[in-house]
Amino acid sequence: MPVLSKNELTNLRKELGVRYSILTDALESRELNSANEGAGRRKHWVHPETKCATIANSMQIRLAAEDFKNILAEIKKLK
Repeated sequence: MPVLSKNELTNLRKELGVRYSILTDALESRELNSANEGAGRRKHWVHPETKCATIANSMQIRLAAEDFKNILAEIKKLK
């Protein structure tokens, strides 16, 4: 089992929580602005009421996921 200072453990837990929170916030849903949002050019969803969009755009979601992945990699390195 890994041994580290209490400060290191507190900081890792804090960073993990912050990054998890950012990722989950990015994946919050919202109603579509229109029936064709995200469907493509000149297309629309047949049942737009069954669809939702995320608050964050795809770049923000990718960055949040990568940031979360980085803190997991740090935790994985513990010896």
